[in-house]
Amino acid sequence: MLVDSVSMLGWINRLDCNISYLYALCYKIQWIHFNLLGRYVHECSFVFGEL
Repeated sequence: MLVDSVSMLGWINRLDCNISYLYALCYKIQWIHFNLLGRYVHECSFVFGEL
């Protein structure tokens, strides 16, 4: 019983780590996307400003 609960805790902990990792990855991807979008808009406004 003790071994089961310990392995179960380890599994839950690993699952929690995976979820945290996925969340961080998604957040980072969103941030990069937002950054690229911001740079794109900035360059477009710069080009239109030159015209």
